[in-house]
Amino acid sequence: MNRKSTQPFAGSTSDQSGMSTERLKHELKVHQIELETQNEELRETQLKLEKTLKDYKTLYHHSPVGYITLNNQGRIVELNATFSIMCGKTIVDIKNNFLFQFLTEDQKAGGEIHRICSCQRKRKRLC
Repeated sequence: MNRKSTQPFAGSTSDQSGMSTERLKHELKVHQIELETQNEELRETQLKLEKTLKDYKTLYHHSPVGYITLNNQGRIVELNATFSIMCGKTIVDIKNNFLFQFLTEDQKAGGEIHRICSCQRKRKRLC
């Protein structure tokens, strides 16, 4: 009863089978063209993103303003040359250290760390 028949469905002819094959070929070709178009759009988007990232890194690292990026614990995970010059240390000496190590006593006493931490917490809530 569950044997599969190799015979065409009742009432179908070889012409109908040929037409459905041609229709399937056409649909596959259309789908292939759509996928190729999407692939090209993705490649273009990827190139734009790569350029944007390069521009951002150039701005970050060559800015006349000192920039740092902190992780959740307050460690410096990224910095630019301007910040290292401001601290009088190399980038390697600063990276992965806590920010408070590079603040003056006045900045520590003035609550600079509290303002930075508060800003980070607010930003997380907004995201």
